[in-house]
Amino acid sequence: MTGVQKFQGQMLSARQLFIFLSTTAQSSAQCSFHHFFKVAPGSPSTADLYASPDADYICKDCSVHLRVNPSPSDPDAISGKCLIEDAPWHYFHVTSTSKGEKGRELDAEYVADCCKCYRHIEFTLRLPIIPTSMMKLYSAKPAHKSRTALWLWQRYFQDMITDAERKPIRSENKLFSSLIGGLDGNSQFILREMGYMYDASAQQFVPCDPVNPPKVRHAILEVQFQRWKKEGAPREKDDWPQFESAVSLLCTFLDAKIDGEMGSDKVAYAKSLLDDTSANLYEAIGVTRDATDANIRWAFAELALLNPRGLPDYLNAISELSQKRNSNDLQEFVAMERSKGIPLIGEVNSAYAMLGMTANTSDDMIVAAFTGQATNRPTDEIELREALRIIAFARDSGSISHFLQTGETFDMTGGDATVVLDDPMEVDLKFLPAGIENIGNTCYLNSLLQLYFTIKELRDAIFAFRAPPAKIGSPDPMIVGSSADPLPDASIRESDVIVVEDEDSHAAYSNAVQLPSPPVTGSSPSVIGTNDLTKDVIVVDKEVTASQRKQERQERSHEFVQELSALFASLIWTDRRSIRPSRRVAEVALNNDDLFGQQQDIGESMDNILELLEIAFTSGSAIDAPALSERSNLIKHLFFGKTKQMLNYTDKTGKTHNRRKDEEFSHLIVDVADTLYTSLDAYFGLTKVDLDGVVAEKELSMTIVPPILTIQIQRAKFNRETKKAYKQNDFMKFEKSLRLDRYVVNKEGGPIAPTVDRDHGGESPAKRTRISSPERPGENGSSSSEAVDGSEELEYTLHAVFVHLGEASFGHYYIYIWDDDFSRWLKHNDGDIKEVTETDVLGDTTGSTANAYALIYIRKQAASTLINTYARAPEVRGEYEKNFASLAATVNGRTPGVPDASQFAQIA
Repeated sequence: MTGVQKFQGQMLSARQLFIFLSTTAQSSAQCSFHHFFKVAPGSPSTADLYASPDADYICKDCSVHLRVNPSPSDPDAISGKCLIEDAPWHYFHVTSTSKGEKGRELDAEYVADCCKCYRHIEFTLRLPIIPTSMMKLYSAKPAHKSRTALWLWQRYFQDMITDAERKPIRSENKLFSSLIGGLDGNSQFILREMGYMYDASAQQFVPCDPVNPPKVRHAILEVQFQRWKKEGAPREKDDWPQFESAVSLLCTFLDAKIDGEMGSDKVAYAKSLLDDTSANLYEAIGVTRDATDANIRWAFAELALLNPRGLPDYLNAISELSQKRNSNDLQEFVAMERSKGIPLIGEVNSAYAMLGMTANTSDDMIVAAFTGQATNRPTDEIELREALRIIAFARDSGSISHFLQTGETFDMTGGDATVVLDDPMEVDLKFLPAGIENIGNTCYLNSLLQLYFTIKELRDAIFAFRAPPAKIGSPDPMIVGSSADPLPDASIRESDVIVVEDEDSHAAYSNAVQLPSPPVTGSSPSVIGTNDLTKDVIVVDKEVTASQRKQERQERSHEFVQELSALFASLIWTDRRSIRPSRRVAEVALNNDDLFGQQQDIGESMDNILELLEIAFTSGSAIDAPALSERSNLIKHLFFGKTKQMLNYTDKTGKTHNRRKDEEFSHLIVDVADTLYTSLDAYFGLTKVDLDGVVAEKELSMTIVPPILTIQIQRAKFNRETKKAYKQNDFMKFEKSLRLDRYVVNKEGGPIAPTVDRDHGGESPAKRTRISSPERPGENGSSSSEAVDGSEELEYTLHAVFVHLGEASFGHYYIYIWDDDFSRWLKHNDGDIKEVTETDVLGDTTGSTANAYALIYIRKQAASTLINTYARAPEVRGEYEKNFASLAATVNGRTPGVPDASQFAQIA
């Protein structure tokens, strides 16, 4: 289940249905309760010719129309009491079926079905064609030779129906001018409603739309009713009918027992039911004040069958009514229902608040929130579990109830239930990699670490890394990384706070503006599309230098690589289904101790990790594998490319300008489109921009493509009207293969733009040209970013798909990773790893909140040597024991005096 499905419509007793119809679609502030009238039987035939059918009723005060089907006047229509003996009255399920036309949105249609005898009634409520204020205006105009404005309007409307050809209406006509008042806003409005428009040159209203008979008949009924109210009962030659109250007929038809003899008496009594301070409580369960305690209990039993999710609301209403009515019977009834585990609505709201969720949150997000909260607040687990039980009951959720009973949750992306409890087990080493357990909203980090672990060259470099000796006497400045943290000392002056930014390494990691993160309260599932800090704010003594700050960042990066080395070693040598990482991995990866356990985004985490790795590798050494140290910058080599932006324009003096700007990038951030190619076309497409009042053409292309290409899909959007972030869940089609020819320039600077076969989602190979792209100066290597020497170098294969499940402000990450050795897709969901089909990875996700958030493509020629997904195989372990003997011995506990492997990562 992707969310809570709300009960459509409402349940109403026959009395409540009559009140509902009498209080819906008020067109005047003076009318709070409709008193419907109908044409009386035996009216003059001349009036019947134009009147609406006898199932149409009109409100005495505001002229709202009510149409009932079947007609209460039809002798063959089912009427009266519910046919089921134990039912005290009809209990109607009332739903809205449509809205009115544009400009008449308050018009509405409803259907009412008795849940006991299945009686079906349709109702239509229409606002008046002629507004009440205009009708009163024309009714008050003086007569001219016994003729009135209402008489003339009725003549016009009747002609619109009976005449074979609709006639124009002259605005200069004497009767039109003297009775109606000539051309003004009121007359134009009414005739426009009738399908006329004013021709100023001919000074007349001309028909422009086909006649709408029902609409014209409504207008006739309104005029006739107003004439009857003003002039009284019709005489023999009068052309309006006799009217009478329809309230008694409607009450009998519905079996709505409303006290009173006359229609006005019944209306007064029904209105008094609304004046009760408890009216909203009675309405919540679809009854009125005069319902007995037994009636209320009966209604609750029916509601429990029809809408179990509404039970907390219903029981809450009855609980309050039991106090207001001082009913021991109802108080005992509430106590009995509460003993069955039914919560009150206040308890449901508190349960959602405890988990930081809302009633619109999907079941899987609720479970994810509970898991995260229980991990971070183990002492509150009993209260958290009770909150989860209340939510499961309130939304009648089988999946949450199953989780509470078994500790398993259903995989919302398809498949069987997935064990999520901490239940370590032995696994076949030839079967699956090891998972990484979630230790507090670290699903985004776990997904990234599993990806980086599969990159063999990076994994080897981490194992080979050796940090240089730490310098003695280095300062230990305090890092203030969260805006929620106050400065440690109020006496610190603004001049003592400096901002340090390493432009050489840091700028390339934040290459797009992201949405602001909503406030984080407590611990809840991961947020999508946020990017907090691009600078480090430091409170320093004035004597602290930039070089000392750089040293502190280097030491932090060294610690991170050492933590990764321990984690990756455990992933290779553990025999368990998953490992529990050290808390320090997350703290250092986020570049701030205080951010651990809070909401983070994959894009932001990727920036932090790549920056830490780059700083470490460019300042450390590789003792165990000297060949790796020859690479000047491994991170730039693997993940970074370069774009060329050209800005071409002619200034106001006529001079032509061609500006070029080259920028490094670690990942491309594209908008959601129908396909990935469409999205990339828009990203690299030619656009026009305003430059100091001059239109300039901007074109973007790649000059260097990295062997590992990351494409982040920008799903986080911002609604400027509501000032809130939201997630765009549209499905975007992507394929296993990706050609980049059209987005790369050759050595001469010309673009390569092969055609795209949109029907097949790929390029048309026959129309593609071989290219030769520029190399990065001073660097070589078969899998490097700069080696784009031909068309085959621009063919990429899909290696991983990051998936975000949830909404903009909360959710859960997992990752699909391709295992080329066994030709299989693996789903890494924290500690749980399983095989999935290619359809699970590439299939249409329309209607789901689980969709691709980032795509990792590998240069096809380099994939076999660059990637190793399954590293627990005996032959892989043997290779690492040979190349990194000391690390392998340490993890396996064979070196005297060296800590056990649990020092590196706590094995589950």
